[in-house]
Amino acid sequence: MRTCIPVLTLLLLPAACNEPIKKEAANTSPDTVYFGGDIITMEGDSAQYAEAVVVRDGKILFVGSKEQALKSASANPELIDLKEQTLLPGFIDAHGHLYMAGIQALAANLLPAPDGKGNDIASLIDVANQWKAANASIINKTGWILGFGYDESQLKEQRHPTAADLDKISKDTPVLFIHQSAHLAVVRSSTT
Repeated sequence: MRTCIPVLTLLLLPAACNEPIKKEAANTSPDTVYFGGDIITMEGDSAQYAEAVVVRDGKILFVGSKEQALKSASANPELIDLKEQTLLPGFIDAHGHLYMAGIQALAANLLPAPDGKGNDIASLIDVANQWKAANASIINKTGWILGFGYDESQLKEQRHPTAADLDKISKDTPVLFIHQSAHLAVVRSSTT
């Protein structure tokens, strides 16, 4: 059986500070200096940009210019070029579904009107079949027919889709419909 969709997990760093913290005497690991991308601290009421961040043992030691970061880092720090990617130091989300943005981009849109056409079970099946016909490369890569955004409380039938409903989409390829809340899902019947 193929592996389910890989989910990108984010490394979330603790709160940032503007001034270097004095180094402790017993430093067991080298500092890491991140640079070369948009480093957005979100300090204050609007985005604040920095050139570099210094991290040691999961704690942010410094946020500011790259020159000052290199001066405040331990000897021989690990240098991480962000290659123009964005870093949000100190971004902590106690309950996030950020990974769902990636899954939603790969899945059939099962949202109800006005955001989609998922207003009844027949529409969900139709949308998934159209998606299946147009997305063979995603299905081949993931091994799944994916749908995201159904909401039983907004479906005409006022129920979740069943395995028998999803069997109408495919009898060979696994079908997964993820609820709009991302806390529930339904799958088609097993063929094994």
